[in-house]
Amino acid sequence: MSNLRIKLKYKSFEIELEGEEKTVQSEFDSIKQNGLGNIVMGVDLSDRAYLVHDNENTPKEISAPELTDVRMETLPDIKNIVLKSLPSTETEWILVYGYYASNQGQESFNKDQVSSFYEKTNRKSSNRGKNLSRNIRSLITHDYMEALNDSDFIITKKGNDKALEIINREKSAQKKQPNSKISSRKAGQIGGTKKTLKTKSSSVTYSQVPGLNLYPKDKLSLNEFFSKYSTKSNSDYITVVVYYLERILEIENIGFDHIYSCYKQLKLPVPNIAQCIRDMKRTKACIDNSNKKDLKITIQGENYIEYEIPKTQDGK
Repeated sequence: MSNLRIKLKYKSFEIELEGEEKTVQSEFDSIKQNGLGNIVMGVDLSDRAYLVHDNENTPKEISAPELTDVRMETLPDIKNIVLKSLPSTETEWILVYGYYASNQGQESFNKDQVSSFYEKTNRKSSNRGKNLSRNIRSLITHDYMEALNDSDFIITKKGNDKALEIINREKSAQKKQPNSKISSRKAGQIGGTKKTLKTKSSSVTYSQVPGLNLYPKDKLSLNEFFSKYSTKSNSDYITVVVYYLERILEIENIGFDHIYSCYKQLKLPVPNIAQCIRDMKRTKACIDNSNKKDLKITIQGENYIEYEIPKTQDGK
């Protein structure tokens, strides 16, 4: 019985099959039928050309159509993505939803499919629904998606690569703030302001965040958003402000200075913000302050803003 040797080679990547002809041929047929799968995860196969050597050492070229496109054979359950909070912005969430909805970038998908993933992951809200079209336009602008028509889309190669990068993260990606210090004098020169609040044991200093745009184009301003809610306490003020910064402006790494800047914009008396948030954690846990430089709205806070807090006439 004759032997057969087949070698699949692409750049620095090789698979060699050698043995009894019938067995090797069966293995090779299986690869052609099922793809190379997880064996080559992370290998760039954009050239889609492979060299095959038979037992006579005669190289033969096999084009991409003879081999199933290489892709991740199994994806983690979408719930794992939610539990780890791997996407760091709403546009990243939509890209991941599109990746799952499009069979790993192989098919087109539509807004309804993305909306269904919002429901599956318990992240559906009226605000996210309103911003869906705008966020998809942003993904198209950055070449992560392409529009086939008004409702159908495909994910580009760049989008596929980005989606896989998000899915393979160990934890949520967070941008680090620059480690720089600005003196009070220099802050005054660039228009910054400072406020110092003294407590029994220490002093707390807050400063306005330079460049924080609270009148964004095509979005509600802070004052407009704040006026929709009937707020009565610092707990309410801070919850509305953090929700606005995170969900409307999509700002990352929200800190005490961001909240202070919003208080100044709204012309509200400034409390000891850090202490207020600590007190809120014991009563109404609307803010996650486990990282003081990356404050986030909690599920309780999201539900409070969207369903529980009284609305003004403007908010209806």
